[in-house]
Amino acid sequence: MARRSSKPGPIDRTKALVGMDSDNKTFMTVRGALGKPRKTTPHVPGPSPNPATNLLFADVILRGAAILTRRVVERTLLGAKYDREKAHEIVAGKTLGYSIASYAVARLATRSLPGLGIAAGLVLGKALFDRAAARGQAEAEGHAELMDMADNADTGDTELP
Repeated sequence: MARRSSKPGPIDRTKALVGMDSDNKTFMTVRGALGKPRKTTPHVPGPSPNPATNLLFADVILRGAAILTRRVVERTLLGAKYDREKAHEIVAGKTLGYSIASYAVARLATRSLPGLGIAAGLVLGKALFDRAAARGQAEAEGHAELMDMADNADTGDTELP
């Protein structure tokens, strides 16, 4: 008499349980849940038939929109304390060092969770440092720095962000 093995046989993966309907009687197979596999990739519309060119277009548009959005947000935040023209001059007068530092911190924050923690710590540390200084002194230093940025816009010593 042949002995039966206690090991289960191979599993038919196409009949694996994916889900049940509300009466707990009907089971769906993997093939039924996923449907037929595609034989071709779907056509992605774009201005060019070359997908690399379409990717370049999308990159340029997204980066341009991000720059414009950032400038509007900066002017809006500065507009609470300064008039519109002065806020515009401050944004236009940012130095190359300021732009590189802000880009580096933003890049660090978007790369990984530890990078986000480091960037958040740097920003929090700067805020706490400013609060620890005499409120009037920190406000005066910030105002002087912003006026220097505005003066840079007047003299044409600005660099691209």
